[in-house]
Amino acid sequence: MSKISFKKLKLYKQKHGTLRLVKKIISRIFSFVFSYRPLYIYGIICETRTKVQAHCPLEIRNGGHEDIDLFVDFFDNWDEQSTRKYIQYHFDNGGKSFLAFSGHKLVHCCWLFYHPGFKEELAHIHLKEQEAHIASAYTSPEFRGRNIYPVILQHILKCAAKENIKRAYITSLTKNTASNRGIEKVGFSRLGKIHGFKLFGKMFNHHWYSIGDLAV
Repeated sequence: MSKISFKKLKLYKQKHGTLRLVKKIISRIFSFVFSYRPLYIYGIICETRTKVQAHCPLEIRNGGHEDIDLFVDFFDNWDEQSTRKYIQYHFDNGGKSFLAFSGHKLVHCCWLFYHPGFKEELAHIHLKEQEAHIASAYTSPEFRGRNIYPVILQHILKCAAKENIKRAYITSLTKNTASNRGIEKVGFSRLGKIHGFKLFGKMFNHHWYSIGDLAV
């Protein structure tokens, strides 16, 4: 396990309590040994047919390397070193980040990966040319339920279309009802399901191959 920030550990305990902290530690240990993640695959043509409004003021901008400290503070994770490595890895492999602010407070982040030049181990989807994958979305818990996620997805799709991306794909845990609802609200169609098994850090049976079957 990488170096733990004890300051973050203390803050997590203060925010969520000792019981939840213990549960998270146990979950982290067992998830390395074995974990199972069933995911839905969604796809869409990069021109949205709906218009969703956020239920709070929202400003969206692209993130950069200079925002890594902002990412570290945003994620509710005591393992600061792993968070920095995770964000840097996304940037190094062609990820384009989108940050949403409400009242100068960061409330959501999301990433877009294009087909050329990004390492596919970052995603669950093998892409073709003119396709992209939206990944690693996270909304601050106190701002969930305000339509922020679908608004961000709309914004990303418009940006992707300007880059001549024809199709975009996204995955979501099958049990994450709120996330699935937000994805479908924008107009994504459910294309299938994948089953990800991780054993001692190695992932098995977790990829889906695009066949370009979305009508353009």
